Amino acid sequence: MAENLLAQWHQLFPNNKVVCICGNLHSRLAPLPEDCADLWPSFAAHIQRLRTDVKVKSINIIFHDGAFFNMEVRNFVSKPIQEPYFSEDKKLGHTAALHLPYATPATFLSPPS
Repeated sequence: MAENLLAQWHQLFPNNKVVCICGNLHSRLAPLPEDCADLWPSFAAHIQRLRTDVKVKSINIIFHDGAFFNMEVRNFVSKPIQEPYFSEDKKLGHTAALHLPYATPATFLSPPS
């Protein structure tokens, strides 16, 4: 996955920055706890290893209310907030965290199969 992104980046936008959107386990820049060692290196960490000439930054998006879709609609269980804010996120392996008040699950034109 990282090699594919880097190849397309080099081909299409060799002199530009690129924004990648992926799940929070894929965007970590620090290893996971030992019980998740088989998930390391992450997508972001692999890109950083392959492109030592660039600085990879990772923002963990944290929703405080609402729902998401993961095989079914699931609710976020968190302390509600009124306004978005940024914070450090080194404990969870990201450069920063963006806290957002609310999320809505993905909408499908037809049910996923």
